[in-house]
Amino acid sequence: MSETNSVRSRMLTAISHTIFLVIIFVLPEVMMYVAMPDRMSVGFAPRFYLKSLLYIGVFYLNYLVLIDRLLVRGHRRGILTFFVVNLLVLAAGVALGWLLMHWFQDAPPRRPRTAWKTGSFILRDCGMFILTIGLAVALRLTAKWDDLRRQRQELIANQRATELESLKQQINPHFLFNTLNTIYALIAIDGTAAQDAVHRLSAMMRYMLYDNVAMVPLSKEADFIRNYVSLMSLRMSDCRVRLTIDITGHEDAMVAPLVFITPVENAFKHVAMSHAAEEELTIRLAVDDTAVVLTTSNPYAPVSTSNSGHGLKILRRRLTLIYGQRASFSARAEGNNFLTRLSIPLAAK
Repeated sequence: MSETNSVRSRMLTAISHTIFLVIIFVLPEVMMYVAMPDRMSVGFAPRFYLKSLLYIGVFYLNYLVLIDRLLVRGHRRGILTFFVVNLLVLAAGVALGWLLMHWFQDAPPRRPRTAWKTGSFILRDCGMFILTIGLAVALRLTAKWDDLRRQRQELIANQRATELESLKQQINPHFLFNTLNTIYALIAIDGTAAQDAVHRLSAMMRYMLYDNVAMVPLSKEADFIRNYVSLMSLRMSDCRVRLTIDITGHEDAMVAPLVFITPVENAFKHVAMSHAAEEELTIRLAVDDTAVVLTTSNPYAPVSTSNSGHGLKILRRRLTLIYGQRASFSARAEGNNFLTRLSIPLAAK
């Protein structure tokens, strides 16, 4: 994308310069010929082209040298120097233009030049030089602004990628710590189940650490949630877990990896820390119109929220970085239950 923008910028610069050269070289001569065909003298062409070269020289002096060194930096002294240098250039250009008009004159004028006519020639040349300088400033500053905008976009993209990777790395140890606690508790109860749990954890960690892509198929995320719920249910045998996954027809839809695990993990944490007599955890992952929606419902105790804010904060930050305003997440306590709803846009593969 950056290379495409760079090529487009160079093309626009070349086109704008071509238009400038056409305006300086071709347009005045055409207009002069149409307006006064009988006054076109032999010396007009060299005088015209040499003066045009003066304009081009002033243009590129500003475009390539003066604007970058004096004007762009924004220092008061540099801006003042820029105007002083251009005043000197303007005076030298008008003087050279006046000399060119006399050097290439075919014959002495029939009438002496009046002060008004001389002044009109000087004012015309001044106007052309000022227009040339102004055009150089406009084109150069526009190019500079476009470069800065492109650099800012690249910087934001790099910062976003870095922050996303950092957030993902924060999720991995958090999840691993909780899961290892589950397996540790399971070893004393059922060795075979513990081995199966280690196998599941190995597959899950392989997905988390080595499938390092920006988007994954929804089916992979669904499998990851199934394995996680199965693994956590081994430890919480007293908890009734109802997991519903309904993504039929949308298995290839692309979603951000590990975006659904935080609410599920948080729900199990609530269950583990609550003191409800009969605990029930409901998790549902489904496709709703143009969005993928995950909802959870679990027993709630105020004390269980003391350590849950960090994971939800990371989730909200990830959603903002990846989906902007197109994703939503809500979490609220309702009676003795804690409810969450996560919705992300449905994207085709």
